Amino acid sequence: RITSVWFETDCSDLVDMTTNPMDWLTFATEIEVFQRLQEDFEDVRLSHILRSRNGRA
Repeated sequence: RITSVWFETDCSDLVDMTTNPMDWLTFATEIEVFQRLQEDFEDVRLSHILRSRNGRA
């Protein structure tokens, strides 16, 4: 059973959306999906990385 997931993104706005959802009301649906994801796992992390470290971008 997977209990934790860790997402890394080079989009600092995406990280900000999850920590300050009231500042991003336009993305309320997407933020709600992320919040539901957090309920399904014991540990969910979203962190910012440099674009140069993002191999899939």
